[in-house]
Amino acid sequence: MTPSASGSAVPTPTPPAFSNGGDCPASSDPALPSDAGCVTSVTVGEEQLSVYALLNRASRPRSWHLHLRSGEREIDQRLHAGNDFSYPRAIGGSDVDLDGVGEWWVKVVDYTSHGAPWSGLNLFIRQGSGLVALSFEGHPLAINFGGISRLGEGAACRDGDLVLLRAEAIDRRNTQWTISERTFEVRGSRAHLLERRQYVLVIEDYNDPLLDPYFRVDCQGVTFTPF
Repeated sequence: MTPSASGSAVPTPTPPAFSNGGDCPASSDPALPSDAGCVTSVTVGEEQLSVYALLNRASRPRSWHLHLRSGEREIDQRLHAGNDFSYPRAIGGSDVDLDGVGEWWVKVVDYTSHGAPWSGLNLFIRQGSGLVALSFEGHPLAINFGGISRLGEGAACRDGDLVLLRAEAIDRRNTQWTISERTFEVRGSRAHLLERRQYVLVIEDYNDPLLDPYFRVDCQGVTFTPF
């Protein structure tokens, strides 16, 4: 992880050590349980978030957990995510609401749609002695990114707010797209909808980089895609 100018962290891509539905490599981290595996970690400054599984005798996940190290303080708790076809992963950290305290991006699900890469994130926030997912209307806010050839989803951070993006092609050549934006204010562990916008984006070619933001997450120097 490399700090950005804003103090966020930019993930350095590494080849995955395990695949969805596959065996989990055992962990060698002494801070994690002896039966931990399928570990992914991200580090921002002096803090490190790990997502890991507790393994059964066949080296498959039987439950998923979050582990946050912050100086001498540690948080370890259950993560209610993951199944045989989708393993959670720690993705990155950034200060979404610009309050000086970082939040953590965790991929909680992979979607299957015509073989296209498409994933869902939750944003975890420290609250009391634990981590809670950012919620909207009583449920964890789904932050999707990726998509198929005629539909993309992404997210961005703007002036301390979280913006969820969606692009849907409306012509056969994929040069006209309906763009929708939902802007949320983050207050503690809750998201509050501030604004909805919709407009049409016209591009010259499907490979136009103007379309890229609608298939990725870009927040405080952290950018990631499912590709």
